Amino acid sequence: MDMDFTPKTLPTNLEAEQAVLAAVLMNNRALESVSEFLLPEHFSHPAHQEIYKLALRQFSAGIPFDIITAKTYLEQQGVLESVGGVDYLSKLASAGATVVNVEHYGRIIFDNARRRDLIGLGQNIIDSAYTEDIDNTVDSQIESAEQRLFNLASTGQSEQSMV
Repeated sequence: MDMDFTPKTLPTNLEAEQAVLAAVLMNNRALESVSEFLLPEHFSHPAHQEIYKLALRQFSAGIPFDIITAKTYLEQQGVLESVGGVDYLSKLASAGATVVNVEHYGRIIFDNARRRDLIGLGQNIIDSAYTEDIDNTVDSQIESAEQRLFNLASTGQSEQSMV
């Protein structure tokens, strides 16, 4: 029996995240291709979440989103250094010209986020199945798991609040 104890890393693609942000910095209209399905929390890197959140906010307000606005905002949020400072933003902006299909990269980010959610959901199902709890029967655990899988399939989020 061959056992692999290599720790698994969660699915993430920082290059895809950078490509989307680069494209948006280069041309704010790139957001039109991804904003329908791609949310800030789909990005795995916290600074990328902040940059994307800002881009969406500026775009919907009709304010141009560029290095200057990003720099100021990220400094205020205290996350600029965590991402590599102004140099990082400049690199992103200059990479934007090479990003052809922003939607393709957006889908990669979205799929990775859903896979991370699925892993978390699976882990949660396993954890609760190990716990004997008269208030949480096996049937109710299965029902809850089904509901959360359904939410993940339909909305792309497993932690939807039950309505």
